[in-house]
Formats: sequence, C-alpha cells, structure tokens
Amino acid sequence: MQLFIFNQQEQLAAVLKENIKDPIWLEKINAENTLNFSYPAADSLASFLTEGNLVSFKDSDGNFQLFEITKVNETHNSDGLMKNCHCEHSFYELNDDWIEDRRPTDATAEYALSQALLNTRWSVGTVDVGGTNSIIFYQQSALKSIHEIIEKWGGEIRPRVVISGNSITYRYLDLFQTRGNVTKKRFEYRHDLKNIEREVDLSETKTALYGFGRGEETDTGGFGRRTNFNDIVWTKPPNPADKPAGQKWVEDVDAKALWGRPFEGTVRNRFGDFIDADETDPATLLQKTWDELQKRNTPRISYSLDVIDLEKLSGYAHDAVRLGDTVVIIDREFANPIEITARVIELQRHLTDPIQAKVILANFFPDAAGYFSRLKDLESSYQSWEALGRAVFKTTWLDGKINVLSNQIQTNDGKVSITDDNGILIENADQTKALKLLGGILAISNEKIADEYQWRTFGTGDGFVCDELLSGTITAQTISLKSDGETPAIIKSDNYVAGESGWIIKSDGNAEFTSGIISGTVKIGTSTDYFRAFSNIYVSSLELYLDSKCCVRLCASAAEPHALLFFHPTTGANMADIQGGTNMNFNLYTAGGIFNFDGGDIVGSHPAYLKSPVDGYKMLRDYNKGFTTSASPGISASWIYTYPEAFASATGLSIVAIVSNTAQPICVTISGKTTTSCTLYLHRTDGANLSASTTYRCDILLVGP
Repeated sequence: MQLFIFNQQEQLAAVLKENIKDPIWLEKINAENTLNFSYPAADSLASFLTEGNLVSFKDSDGNFQLFEITKVNETHNSDGLMKNCHCEHSFYELNDDWIEDRRPTDATAEYALSQALLNTRWSVGTVDVGGTNSIIFYQQSALKSIHEIIEKWGGEIRPRVVISGNSITYRYLDLFQTRGNVTKKRFEYRHDLKNIEREVDLSETKTALYGFGRGEETDTGGFGRRTNFNDIVWTKPPNPADKPAGQKWVEDVDAKALWGRPFEGTVRNRFGDFIDADETDPATLLQKTWDELQKRNTPRISYSLDVIDLEKLSGYAHDAVRLGDTVVIIDREFANPIEITARVIELQRHLTDPIQAKVILANFFPDAAGYFSRLKDLESSYQSWEALGRAVFKTTWLDGKINVLSNQIQTNDGKVSITDDNGILIENADQTKALKLLGGILAISNEKIADEYQWRTFGTGDGFVCDELLSGTITAQTISLKSDGETPAIIKSDNYVAGESGWIIKSDGNAEFTSGIISGTVKIGTSTDYFRAFSNIYVSSLELYLDSKCCVRLCASAAEPHALLFFHPTTGANMADIQGGTNMNFNLYTAGGIFNFDGGDIVGSHPAYLKSPVDGYKMLRDYNKGFTTSASPGISASWIYTYPEAFASATGLSIVAIVSNTAQPICVTISGKTTTSCTLYLHRTDGANLSASTTYRCDILLVGP
C-alpha cells in the first residue's frame, strides 16, 4: 500500500511506502469519510505531512481516493516520536462552494447534480438514480445541495478522483441508487456470540403513520390544510393493509402486534407522520406513507463486528465486503425471532492489514443529510453563539419577567401535540397559554373563551401582528403609528399624565413633553415661510405662555398685531423689529445687560423700543426709511433724518445707518447731529453717480438715553 502526498499546489511531493502505522479509512453511507494514520516524525518524508497537503491511495475497486490533511499532532510511544494525521475526504471542500440561486425544474437526478457541482472542481460521475423532480438551491453550499438531492431523489454517493502523470486530473461524484451488492450471506445472532456489539433502538419505531401532502393554496397566495388520504379506502387484498374511509392514518397490524403498547386490554399504535410537501394526489400519498411505514415499523438494530468474524459466521470473504452490501440476520434475542435485512452502513478499513477491518450492519438507512449537512449548521451555530457571547443585552426592568419565564420553562412540563386541524400546538401544563404553528403562521394566546384559545398575536412571513409587545430595547428603521380613524395612535412614557408629567406623541401630529433639551435645529410649522428665532429655532406660528396668559406671540406676518419678527430665510433680513400693544411687557436678557420691552412706551406710529432698566438706555431699529434722489444726482446726496419721538431731545445719541435695497457700493455718513435730527449723506464709493429718481431705503439703528 502506498500513500501519495501532494502539496497545496497539487504537485506530487512524496510517496510513503513503509513505516505507515495504522492507516484507518472510515466511510459511512452518505456521511463521514475520513483517514487517520501515523508516521515517524524523524523520517525525512514527514516534513510533507502538514495541514493543507493532500493524501491519496487506490481503494479495493481500483479508484483513487483523495483526502486533505486537516489536523497534525505529535506523540511519543513505543515506536518513537510519531506524526499523527487526521484527514478528511477532499469532497468536503464542496461545503465551501456557494450557490446563490439555482432551480432545476422537472429535472433528472443527474442534471440536478450537475447544477449542484457547477463552478466547483467536481464533475458528475456515474448516476443510475431515476425519476424527475424539482428542487431549489438557494443561498447554500454545494454539499448541502447534494444532500437535498439525495433526500428528493434517493441514492448514495461515492467520490473518486483520477490521477495521471503525477497530477490530480479529475474529481468525480457518483450517485447510485444503492451502493454495494445484495449477497445471499446470512447468519444467526445469539447472545453467546463473542466480539459482536448489538444495539437496539426502539425510540423511532412506528406502527401507524399519518400522511400529509402539499398544502392547499389559499386566496391570499399562502397554503392552508395539507392534502391527506382520509377518503381513500384500502382493502386487503389486493392492498397491503386495510384502511377504511375517514381514517386519517394507515397502520401495519403485524408491527402493531409486535411493538404496540398495551392499553386496557387492547394494543395502541405507535403513531408518527410522513410529509411529502409536493404530493397532491391522496391515493399516491397513501402509498408513499405505507412505503415509509415499512422503513420505520421495526426497531433500529445495528451489529458491530470485525470482518473476519463476519467471514466465520456467514462465509462472506473478508476481502469482498463493500460499503452498502446486504446480508440477512436471524436475531433470536427477541421473544419472537425476527429476520432482518441488514446493510453495511459503516466500513472501517485497515489499509495495511485488511483482516482488521470492522463493519456495522444495520436495518436502517442513515439520515441522508448525515454528517456533512450538519457542518454548515455547526459553523453557523458557532458564529451565532460567538456573537451572542459578545453581545450586551439591555433588559433592565425586563430582567424580572425573563427570570420568571426562564423558571417556567425549566419547571413546567407542558404539552406538545400534532394534528391535522391544529398543526403543532404547544401548551403549558395547565393549558392556559399556547403557541400554534399551522399553515405558515405562528399564533400566540394566553386567553380562552368557552375552552377555545383566543389568538391575539401572529407571526407570518410578512412579520408579526400583536396587541402587546414586551421588550427591553427595540431597534428599528421606522416606527409607524396607524390610527383607527377615530382615536389617534400614540407612543407615550409609562408615567405620562396630561399637563403634569411624562411625554406623549400622537399620530395626528400633537405631542406633549414635560421638558427637554434640543441640541440641533427645530422647525415648527408646515410651510417654508419660517421665521428664524435666535440661532436655531424656526417658527411660522408660536405662542408663549406665562402664568396661563399669552404674553408673546410669534407669527408669520409683521403686520399682524403682537408680532415678533426675526431673521427670515427667504428675504435675507437679519435685523429684528418689535411691535406690540400696551398690554405687552417682557425683559430681554443679553450679554450687555437686561433690556425691557414695555408696550406702554410706544409713541405714535413708531415701533416700540428696548430699554435698559439699569441706565435708561434705549435701542430702536427704524427700518426701511425711504430717501429719493433727484432727476440728475451726483455721486452723493443728503437728507435730513428726524429722530423717532422716543428719542426726541435726546443727547449722546449713537446712530448707525445702512442702505438695504441696492447692491451699489454706497456708504452712509452722518453729520450735523442735533437733539432732534441729523443729516444722512449717501455716497458712491466707486466714483459713479447715484441712480436718478431712485428711492434708497435705509435701516437705521439708534442707541441712546
């Protein structure tokens, strides 16, 4: 026996011929396929035994098998320092090949397999599985897709490779209806036989099965009650069993007599179910259910023994044993001896000493998904649990509820039932709370009326619908409040009391907050005609209350009484005008001191002013004052400006003026100040003349006693 070692570039690097210790090749039908061996670490060829390199050998049928070294460790024993290599078959790599979306329809098993292997390093080999089916490969590995083919079409896989010219040239995956040979070998099992381990598992034995097919399509596009065979009648003979109309299951009376449970002088069936999600014909469904029952109506029995013992018992030559071979076993350990057709479902070969091979014979077929289909699930589970370990859960007040529910799960027996009408029904011990899964809907209830659950919470493929949700932290992109048309939908704090505490937001746009801090920009109103108040608050209409009395109103029009006009983003005005009646009185706090606005100080038609109660200084903006030029002005013009009444006879008055309605380069200078007026000079700074017969409007700011 030789082991061919290839490096990761798949170039032949070494050939091991001697000193190979205990090379054990373990193969299970549609499941595990591994190689383990040891080699002296001091040997120069041991350097090629590293993770990622490949190992190949020729099996008893002349096919090359190829394995990847996945684990290497070193141990000291009587043979010295040894390198121990664990290898997995190279077709495990199909677990790393990804399929986004492929949907073979009305296809043969061979075509479906070609689609599963598309864009991989593997090709379709020999396929003798018949029939056509449809299948969907969606966001899953190629290996998972292969096992779904096995579940749909049946069959057993055999990987093999072709090596020529020191290179791996082809990788093939065969799919047989059954592997191995149907032999005529038989032996009897008795308790006095040595070196045979026998295991009997009655846990999955069934004597009757319910059968369910494809769900009936509903008006909404979903699926309701599944197809069944309730109305089909079987009579024995010619049918294999009696099944009257209205009976929802089919039973095997012989299996029931052997394995049924005694009950009040009768024997009860061990019930189970069979589901074919694609079957729509009740008669065909009944036949399929019966066929499935024949696979499950006997305890799962396995026998583990050496092939040399198998040869002694049955005359079956040890070197002729193949995975999948069939033998007959007469088991006399049961009260009524049974004849079992058993297959070699697991074969452990010793590559340098064939008589050390071991077999497991069993009367059941291993789960097609088996070992490999769990690889991706285990990987996903590990990633999920790893992320779970890093996560921080904010439950706060919810901790108590979680603890209570956790205790209930651990101490409550509960009840699970599966029926055609109720689907999967999970109830607590006293049957006051339940979960129901049926027709693609998960329903939850904690209330009964007339012994009927009132389902209030539902989960479907479109989401969850519920009347109450308890949660610690909710993360969502959008939370939408939908009113019933009469009463607004609301979100509120649990301490909300109108006008007193907490907060509430209603779907009609109303809200109430006790207090709050807003760091960004606040815009109030529905139009773009906002007034900018302070530096970051925009309002179109706002009332400020003090002691339940309206003392200030901000509104969209400066012409409206009691208006406070600020910077307007549309017109670009950046000064303020204050208007008001005699009933308005408030303080304006600034870095320069406190200014008091008193409506009672308004004189004539001029705006009111701000006045400092400390030193009596007043500040007023006299805006939009118009001055019209002559028909032929020069580069400057002058006008007499009379102070507003509030500043009449004022001394020490400071005046600033600016032209606000033109882009011309004009400066305004002030001279000839008296106690009642001053002269304003408008001057073009670029040497050009002022525009003829044009009204120049000035904003004038006056500050004085």
